[in-house]
Amino acid sequence: MKCPSCQAENLPDSRFCHKCSTPLSKDLAKPEGTAGAPRTPHFDLKRGDVFAGRYEILEDLGQGGIGKVYKVFDQKAKKTVALKLIKPETGADKKALERFRNELKIARKISPGNVCRMYDLGREGSSHYITAEYVEGEDLKRLIRMAGRLTPAKSLSIAIEVCEGLSKAHGLGLVHRDLKPQNIMIDREGNARIMDFGIACLHEAEGVAGSGAMIGTPEYMSPEQAELKETDKRSDVYSLGVILYEMLSGCVPFEGATPLSVAMKHKVEKPRDIRELRPLISPDAAALISRCLEKDPGKRFQTTEELIADLKRIEKEAPAAEKEPPPIKEAAAAKPTAVTFRARNLVIPAAAVLALAVAAILVWQLVFRPGGEPETSPGSVQAPEDSSITEIKPAKPEPAPAKKRSAAAGDKTKAALTPKTESVPRKQEESKEAAQPATTTQARVKPRKPALTEPEIRSLELSKARLNAAKILAQNKGLDARNLLFRLAGEKEPAAENAAAANDFSKAKSLLKNLEAMYRLSLKCKTEHDCAKALQDMADDLRKKAEKRPAASVDSDLFASAKRFRDQGASLLQKKDYENASRLFIEAIFLYGQISVKRQL
Repeated sequence: MKCPSCQAENLPDSRFCHKCSTPLSKDLAKPEGTAGAPRTPHFDLKRGDVFAGRYEILEDLGQGGIGKVYKVFDQKAKKTVALKLIKPETGADKKALERFRNELKIARKISPGNVCRMYDLGREGSSHYITAEYVEGEDLKRLIRMAGRLTPAKSLSIAIEVCEGLSKAHGLGLVHRDLKPQNIMIDREGNARIMDFGIACLHEAEGVAGSGAMIGTPEYMSPEQAELKETDKRSDVYSLGVILYEMLSGCVPFEGATPLSVAMKHKVEKPRDIRELRPLISPDAAALISRCLEKDPGKRFQTTEELIADLKRIEKEAPAAEKEPPPIKEAAAAKPTAVTFRARNLVIPAAAVLALAVAAILVWQLVFRPGGEPETSPGSVQAPEDSSITEIKPAKPEPAPAKKRSAAAGDKTKAALTPKTESVPRKQEESKEAAQPATTTQARVKPRKPALTEPEIRSLELSKARLNAAKILAQNKGLDARNLLFRLAGEKEPAAENAAAANDFSKAKSLLKNLEAMYRLSLKCKTEHDCAKALQDMADDLRKKAEKRPAASVDSDLFASAKRFRDQGASLLQKKDYENASRLFIEAIFLYGQISVKRQL
C-alpha cells in the first residue's frame, strides 16, 4: 500500500505509514468530531488549469504533509508561487484551520532570509488551500539521500542558517513543531530555507496514535512531543539536533517499524554516539549534538542564539581534516607539471589529466600488480619519499595477498550478510578521510564495531538459513501478511541485515534467532490476540532468563529499555490494541535476546 503523503510503500494491512505516520485507513484519517460530516471534493488539477480564478497550474510537485502541492503562476501577482491544496478531512477541522489562520498572521512578520514566506489561506468552493513562496532547489532530505551524508563544513553551514531562521520565528513567539529535512529547502545558491511554519497545527487530526493529539514527524519529534506535553522553542532545538545528526551520519538517531515505537525511543533511549558512525567529527561538534538531543529540555540549548554562537565557533575552529579538501587538487599540487598549451583554458585541464594519470599508475603498481607490492625494478615508476602522494593510503593497510585469497574463496556469506548500503559519494568521502596525514588519522576514534570474524559470519549464516526455513514453512501452511506475527516478522528482517552490515553481531544474532521463533509461533496463532499474547509470553520468558544471570553480566540499559517496552505492550494489550502491543513486545524480545547473545560471547 502506497502512502498518499510521502509515497512510501507499506504492507497491505498497515494502519499508518511507517515513514511519516499518515493514516492509511480512511476511518483513521477522519478527524475526531467530524463523524458523519460530508467529505469535501478534492480537485485533480492538471497543467494549464486555472484554480480559484488566478492560479495557473505549472507543475504537480507531489503530496505534502497536508495535501497536494503544485507549482503555480499567480496571474494577479504576476509571480510563481507554491499552492498547497489541503486534504478534505484536514480542512473539515475548523479548530485547526482557525489556529493556522492566527499563526499565519504571525508568520507573515518573519523577515525574509532563511524562512519561506507564507502568503494566504484561501478557499475555493468547499476546499481550502495555502499559498507560499516557491523556492527553486532540493529539500534537505533528498540532498542527504543523494549524497549519503554531508561534509561537516556543509552540515554546520546549513545548521547555522536554519538556526537563524528559527531565531526570527522564536522572537515572535512562533514554534515550528514539525522541523525536519523535508521542510528545509536548499535553493540554487546553496542557502537553507525553512518551510511550513504554523502548518504543524493542521496535522492534529493525523497524530501518531490516531488520537489527534500528537503533532510532528516521529523521527524528528522531541520527547515532550512524544509524551503529549506542551512544547516551546527548545523542542525545535531538539529537532534541529536530529537533523544535524542525520546530515553528518546519513541516518536518524532512532528508527522503528511503527511511529509509536520511534516516539518511545525518543523518550527512553540514548542515541548512538555520532563519532562511532563518523570518526571524523570533532569532539566539540559531537558534544553540541548530544546537548541538542538531551531528553530534559532544561539541559538543551535554551535559545537558538546560544546554539548559533556554538555552531559558528565550531565552524571557525574546524581543523583542515574536517573540511575535507578534494583529493584531486592535492594530487595536482603534489605533482606539478610544466606542460602548457597556447590556449589558456586548456592549461588547468591538462595538468589535472596528467596528475590523474600519474596517480593511476601508482594505484596500479600498489594494488593491481600480482603480489600486492610495488615494482622495484629499474623500469618501474616510484614516488619520491618526500612526496605527499605516498601519504594517501589507509592508516593500517591490510596485506594485499590476504584480500586476494578472501576474494578467490568466493565468500558469499559475508557479501550476503553485509550489503553495500553506502552511496557512491559516501564512499568517495571515506576515501578522502583515509587520505589525511598519518598524524590526523592516529588521533581519530576507532569505530565501535570491528569487522565480523569468520566464526561470527558462519553463525549468522546458520541463523539466516534457519530463519528462511521457518518462513518457508509458514508460507507453505498458507500464512501471509494477514497473520499479524508473519507480517511483523517480515517487517523486521531488514533490521537484521542492517545490524550485520554494521558488524553488530549480538544485535544481528538476536534478531535472526527471534525472527525465526516468530515465524514458528505464527503457525500456532490464528487471531491477533493470540499473536500478541504469545509475544508477551515470549518476552516474559526471556526476561526471567536474563534476571537469573549475575548482575555483572547483564547490560542494565538494555534490560531497562526492554522492561519498559514489555510493560507498555502489556498496557496496550489490555486496551485490545493488539498490533501496537505486539510491536512493543517484539522490541522487548529483541533487547532481551541481545543480552543473552552478549552473555555467550
